[in-house]
Amino acid sequence: MTATDRLPSRTVRRGRDLLTTREVADLLRVRPVTVALWARAGKVPSVPMGDGGVGHPRDQVLDLVERGDALAEALGALEAVRELALSIGAVAEAADIRRLIDTLRP
Repeated sequence: MTATDRLPSRTVRRGRDLLTTREVADLLRVRPVTVALWARAGKVPSVPMGDGGVGHPRDQVLDLVERGDALAEALGALEAVRELALSIGAVAEAADIRRLIDTLRP
């Protein structure tokens, strides 16, 4: 299932293609309060709405989700390479890969 499969049909708010905080939370599999905190911190794109709420640009959120999925895949591949390095006795190399993984992990 892709990120767009988890979205409701297109919602346009105030002439812009925006998602609600709840929709973003469902996509990222977190609670809405987490999305609100991330938006305030600039980690999730948001635009102010006239009613005091915020909307989240659909395309930017989907890009964020896709990058997160790609990062998860890359981290999984690095874990596999680290396990292979350990299995052949390349302990120093496995330690280097572990440091790389720790650097990349959010």
